[in-house]
Amino acid sequence: MLNDILNDYEIESSQLIVRSMGYNIQIIVLEQTKYIKEELVKWIQTHITDEQTYSF
Repeated sequence: MLNDILNDYEIESSQLIVRSMGYNIQIIVLEQTKYIKEELVKWIQTHITDEQTYSF
């Protein structure tokens, strides 16, 4: 829609197509404890909204 509006005002524009690839989950075991489990669970609850990824 924005493309059409800009073109009506004679402003050259194009559509930009973007694709999201989803999450890339990496699990790394650290020799020293950096985060406690509760901190990690809280971060996941705050930042992961996709139910399937959250369950994983």
